[in-house]
Amino acid sequence: MSGSQEIAALKIVRHGVLEVSWADGFVGQIDLQGLIGRGGVYASLTNPKTFSRVAVAPDGQSIVWTDCDGDRIELGSASLRVRGELRCGFDAAA
Repeated sequence: MSGSQEIAALKIVRHGVLEVSWADGFVGQIDLQGLIGRGGVYASLTNPKTFSRVAVAPDGQSIVWTDCDGDRIELGSASLRVRGELRCGFDAAA
């Protein structure tokens, strides 16, 4: 992984897919549909309204959802960056 791990911004592309921008300028599209489909702690994210409540954590080191029970679901910047870089490499090879 290269560059800063701090997340600068994010936007929802569609349910289950985010576009994440890092402080160093890298932008990656992150498909979380498989992760959400596993259920368990991610089950609440199958609800589009809950998924839409995603936010960048104040320190920029993760993205966070708070479900209807007040429980937090967090995904770290480093793991998201790897997903974004792998996706970028896959798209370039296609």
